Amino acid sequence: MPKYEGEKLNDENWRYFSFGFLAFARTRNTEGIYDGTDVKPLTGPNSKGVRGWESRAATAAADLIAAVDKEQYKHLRGVDGNACEMWRTLELFHTSGDETQDSLTTWNAFSSAMYTDHSIPLKSFIGTILELADQLHTIFNDPPSDSQIIARILASLPFPQFDNAIRFINGDSRCDDRAWVIAELLKEERILRRSGQLTSTPPSIMTAVTPLQCSNCKRRGHTHPDCFHPGGGKEGQFPEWYNKRGPRGVQPSPTGDDHVHVPTANTVITGSVMALSASALPFLRQREIVDDATIYFTEAEPIELAV
Repeated sequence: MPKYEGEKLNDENWRYFSFGFLAFARTRNTEGIYDGTDVKPLTGPNSKGVRGWESRAATAAADLIAAVDKEQYKHLRGVDGNACEMWRTLELFHTSGDETQDSLTTWNAFSSAMYTDHSIPLKSFIGTILELADQLHTIFNDPPSDSQIIARILASLPFPQFDNAIRFINGDSRCDDRAWVIAELLKEERILRRSGQLTSTPPSIMTAVTPLQCSNCKRRGHTHPDCFHPGGGKEGQFPEWYNKRGPRGVQPSPTGDDHVHVPTANTVITGSVMALSASALPFLRQREIVDDATIYFTEAEPIELAV
């Protein structure tokens, strides 16, 4: 006879316990006892149907008591002979007030996942996103769509390394096929690793770009003391790049020595950030999945290093 071998119920793991235990109950044909859908037949007390139900109910009660820590017994006083009442009591105690917060926490983890540690295989990182999506579906009944999952994966990838792959995916008719998209990204990862283009990013670079926002002009990339707009700490002290810039989105033609461009950490990171608007935004806008991070990355003003 199979036994429940998962983690026992404690004060912190109800969501994961309930999912695993009900999966076990299905193998025992007792899930209906816990949720109240398997009720005692109205036939005679010695009928086959009643005897079968009583056997399932006794099995369900014994399985549940064996699957919880002893500290949980205090919640079962008075209902320890009724599997359905025991389950409802435990569910009420462990879910009051925290279900919404747990769901939001999982959604936040899903929405903010970024592939920053390139020493980890991409398939493992994508597996984490898919696991979070599965939790939202199986535990909270609030699953993200395939389009949301694909958009999250694409938005989490480093640029410009995956720029070509994302452009190719966006232009293909199979761009909504999650399995195909993942397969294409894994192929691109192998190419990038063989060519040495995908390496672990130094922590100093990872923390260099921060979503700074000025409290004076409300623009991003600097703070009030460094603001050169009216009312800022450096009011009127416009930097050279600001005086030279043309209309929004159009760079002035180089003259004299201005055509000599020396790449810096700032320009490299800015170029990587702007690659997002060039390749990922069409996919996100098409599916109306554009978050604050995307809006931040499309600001025209260069991003300053917070060092």
